[in-house]
Amino acid sequence: MAHLRGGLALLLMTLMIMVLMITSTPKLLNRFGIKRILVTGLGLMVLGISITPSHDEGCYAVSEIVTTKIFLTQNK
Repeated sequence: MAHLRGGLALLLMTLMIMVLMITSTPKLLNRFGIKRILVTGLGLMVLGISITPSHDEGCYAVSEIVTTKIFLTQNK
């Protein structure tokens, strides 16, 4: 059941991205032009990659996500 919920969440996110791209991209292109959009997009990608944490000890970054997995077992 958890896989289904995760899949549906990803499907919803994908559909939202598609709708926003179809509706907003032409407006942004007409307003700012292709060069500004490309430079801004590449700059945001560089920023996102640069703040991704490395696996060194003591390294902290904005994009660091801490996850905890708890597994419960029941002996029968």
